[in-house]
Amino acid sequence: MSRECSRLVNCPFFQKYKHLEEAEIARLKRLFCKGPYMDQCVRKLYKELHGEDSPAQMSPEGKIMNDELLTETAPCECMQRIANYG
Repeated sequence: MSRECSRLVNCPFFQKYKHLEEAEIARLKRLFCKGPYMDQCVRKLYKELHGEDSPAQMSPEGKIMNDELLTETAPCECMQRIANYG
């Protein structure tokens, strides 16, 4: 039985950026929504740390959308938490 993030269906990132390249969307979902990095999803960690949803532009890996591309890493303590994961 495989796991799946309970937030996947209503995830604002995937709703807003469903037009992204299909392979990129599939990669993010495979790794962060259904796979080995579920507990390291920056969107999920952001909600735990701040008590509110992360901006829709923030990807599960902590990058911010800019002009339709995943670019810079989000400046958030979530990234420090991931760096210390283990």
